[in-house]
Amino acid sequence: MDKKIAQKMVKYPVCCKCQKKIIKKRDILCCVSCKNFYDITCAQVLSTKVNTMDKLKKEIWKCQTCHEVKAKLPIASENTDTLCSYNLTKRSTRHKAPPVTPLHKSEEEESTSSDDDLHSLPDISTYQNDREEELLKEIANLKLELEKAHNEIENLNMENTKLQKQILEKETLTVKWKKLFTEAMSTPKRRASLTNRNTEKKKDNESGQSPPIDLD
Repeated sequence: MDKKIAQKMVKYPVCCKCQKKIIKKRDILCCVSCKNFYDITCAQVLSTKVNTMDKLKKEIWKCQTCHEVKAKLPIASENTDTLCSYNLTKRSTRHKAPPVTPLHKSEEEESTSSDDDLHSLPDISTYQNDREEELLKEIANLKLELEKAHNEIENLNMENTKLQKQILEKETLTVKWKKLFTEAMSTPKRRASLTNRNTEKKKDNESGQSPPIDLD
């Protein structure tokens, strides 16, 4: 056995019952007969009892299996070296790696798997055709929306032109009325003279006399 492996096993012995490493030294018990290591839990020994055991009691401790074998066989020839080697062989057999499957497949298997993969792939041409139809529909809808927007813009431009024309006409009419009002207010004497003449004409018409002739 390799020295490093032996040192590792001694440092962290494996419980022969649960096949787990025993990390804590105080939890280790070694059978004096079979030389197997036991965790105190698997050996069914209380930790308080282990703490009270001195070094000599730990060295002569026997596991339950050895006690039962000794009870059944009064005269038993124990060969510790054989048992230890048997236990080590048994452990190594338990921890053997599973057989490695070959990475390379035969040509027939590879061709079969490649054919299956090809059949499992989706039909790309069908997908492309469906996608093209969807894109064409989207483009047609966008064209309709764009044409509708252009028509709305044209209608708004026409309405804007009409409103501007109406505003211009109203502004022109306002300027004309302002001019007439200004001219009328700038000649008060003429307005008073015209008012007096109209009054006199009205009186003459009422009295039946002809109005005087204005020589001015």
